Amino acid sequence: MDGKKWNLTEYLNGDKKFIIPVYQRNYDWKQKNCQKLLEDLIKIQSAQFESYFIGSLVSKRGVHTENYIIDGQQRLTTLSLIFIAIYKIALEQQKIRFADKIYNQYLVNQYSEEENNKKLHPIKRDNKAFLSLFSEDEDDYIKTSNIFINFQYFYDEIKKRELDIENLEFAIKKLIIIWIDLQPEDDEQLIFESLNSTGLDLSNADKIRNFLLMNEKEENQQRYFETYWEKIEENTDNKPSTLIKYYLQHNRRKNISDEAFYENFKDYFNKKVENKEQLLIEIKEWSKAYSKIRNRSFHSEQLNYRLKRLSFLENTTYEPFLIAYISESKELSEIELSQIVAIIETYLVRRYISEVATNALNKVFLTLYSDTMKLMERKSVSFSQALVAVLLMKSGSARFPKDDEFIQSIGTREIYKLKTKS
Repeated sequence: MDGKKWNLTEYLNGDKKFIIPVYQRNYDWKQKNCQKLLEDLIKIQSAQFESYFIGSLVSKRGVHTENYIIDGQQRLTTLSLIFIAIYKIALEQQKIRFADKIYNQYLVNQYSEEENNKKLHPIKRDNKAFLSLFSEDEDDYIKTSNIFINFQYFYDEIKKRELDIENLEFAIKKLIIIWIDLQPEDDEQLIFESLNSTGLDLSNADKIRNFLLMNEKEENQQRYFETYWEKIEENTDNKPSTLIKYYLQHNRRKNISDEAFYENFKDYFNKKVENKEQLLIEIKEWSKAYSKIRNRSFHSEQLNYRLKRLSFLENTTYEPFLIAYISESKELSEIELSQIVAIIETYLVRRYISEVATNALNKVFLTLYSDTMKLMERKSVSFSQALVAVLLMKSGSARFPKDDEFIQSIGTREIYKLKTKS
């Protein structure tokens, strides 16, 4: 690992290509982050600082001119957005030579013969929005993207404040980074975790994605991301942490806190996983089931209606159980799945009306699938029949309230006052 102090613009200059690997998270700087950076640049001008440190940038060199950004992609992308704003304003102000300088020094490799000659190559989810900013037609901009939103902020603020764009570039030239150039023998994952242990708010899913993809060859990173991880994100509305936590708890047969989630996942992977691709296949299958349950997108209208009713209880402890059943069924019967949902609904509603404490439910559903499978195989009965038998054997705070308890409770409880989702 080799660390050097560099002017950011010197780092950007030259025939370099900065690639954000697929395992990195989306560009997600908020306007308050952009405002802070712009205020800092204005302060650099007014206070006439000689230099201004903005943090570290960690990269690993690839073939030829590629630099894979391990840490610092948010700052690097934001500076590129500022330069695009400056470039467009320079064109409007007829400062053609200055515009050409900004474009060729900081934004493109002008002598590159590649179709995409831009210096910065964001991840796939951001790249289309980034490239659209170079269009002369504003209708091409992807205006819902955070890339566009922050570009527009810089463009509007520079014009509204009537900032001198040449002075602004001069201020950017005073920005200093510590460039850490990783060597082949350096452990990227260890360095990444150390750098991101404070300050940078990564979700558990971000950390897991990095853990699974970071040390793979580039072609494997791309294939794993596009074949599995991207689909997992799509199936979970880009919030896969809950789904992966379900998968982990199901396989470890224990509840796991959010704080301990990532370390538990690494421990599970190192001890139990023999094939990374098989793990990704399984999580992808779980994500499909998760999506079908959450979106109620089964063929059976009765099943979708029962899932909708179940959602009114505002209790999701049953989801890992249903996901396991769906994803591990060789030939899924929606008729039986509808029966299973009806049984779970009855179990939860009876407990709710009977005011049975809910603190046992997580533990019940953690083992319910495996307990039901064992009984089904031992007794040669259907899954739904085995499920009823397993639930009826529960006692204490895990119990299935019998008819007499339920009838007594429903006769005395003020049900009309109970609140559920509308």
